[in-house]
Amino acid sequence: MGIKLIIFLVILIIVAIAASFGVNLLLEQKPTNPKQEVPQLQTNTQQTNTQSTPKSSQTMTGLEIALSSAQFLDKTAKGDGTFNLSYNCDQSTNPKCVINPKDPSSSSDMITLAYLELFKKTQANKYKVKADQAIEATLKTCQINPKYCDWNFLPLFVWFEDTKDQKYLDAMLNVADKFMIDQPLKNTVANNHGHKLEMLYKATGDKKYLNKLLAQTDELLSGTLNQQIISNNLLTSYRASKKDKYLDAAKDYYKKIYVLDLLRKTSAGNVLFSEMLAIENLSYLASLDPSSNFLQQANEVADFIIKTQWDNPENQQFDADYGWLRDVKGDLNIKATVHTARIIRLFLKMDNQKFYF
Repeated sequence: MGIKLIIFLVILIIVAIAASFGVNLLLEQKPTNPKQEVPQLQTNTQQTNTQSTPKSSQTMTGLEIALSSAQFLDKTAKGDGTFNLSYNCDQSTNPKCVINPKDPSSSSDMITLAYLELFKKTQANKYKVKADQAIEATLKTCQINPKYCDWNFLPLFVWFEDTKDQKYLDAMLNVADKFMIDQPLKNTVANNHGHKLEMLYKATGDKKYLNKLLAQTDELLSGTLNQQIISNNLLTSYRASKKDKYLDAAKDYYKKIYVLDLLRKTSAGNVLFSEMLAIENLSYLASLDPSSNFLQQANEVADFIIKTQWDNPENQQFDADYGWLRDVKGDLNIKATVHTARIIRLFLKMDNQKFYF
């Protein structure tokens, strides 16, 4: 009996040890249960990917950019057809962009046209009201100061083309003689005489304006070209005369350079002006030569300025008010209302295109 009892006790001990080992084994394997852990890992991975998506994957159409930028124009309006034309932006102030009361700018031409084109694109009456107020303010000021007719020549021409109302042509003719006077070519380019001579020729049919334009452009062709000469003289001369030599010279200029690289080298000053000229010139050339890379270059410049010079909630640089930075001068930057307006006009022409920001 003693031996049997010992054997029985040994068996009980063995069974107890085996049972304990089995429970521990099950407890150790439990965390690897795929039904509990794998779905959680998948969820975390999805969240991480969503959170790390770069801002450049977000897109807006040209129309959406134009409509958003119009919010900045609205805040600059004084209510009488005139606008605050310049804002100094500084990270140390609040708000960061404040009206510059000493800005010498007197042209609201692009603002007037931006509101008109916003109305034509959307049929929203609020834009028409502001456009009508702005052109009436321009006419009123022209009667007091003829220089204002010069500074706002383009909307006068557009309203004359749209309405055939003589008052707009009269305002243009009030300053037309100054464009016929011989001046240094650098002055005629800087003051956009080429554009104004083209408009006078279209509005009146008088070839004296065409001949003056072509004479200036022919002289400029013998020198070094730049984007402003192309805009002010080569493309205007081509449109007015249909002479291929002007168009060919403009194409050759852009075929020899890569515009975005050129613009990236500009680190200070009125950089937005050069960028807008590039988009305007390249887009026009692309419309005449769809097989070229001109449109691709224009779109690349547009993407570039959206990322670098548009102050918006997704890329806040100052007040995120949808204004565009004109000048880059270290700690001080400037938003010019006319430049934002010109940007609006550009993106309205590219209304269905998508851009990254």
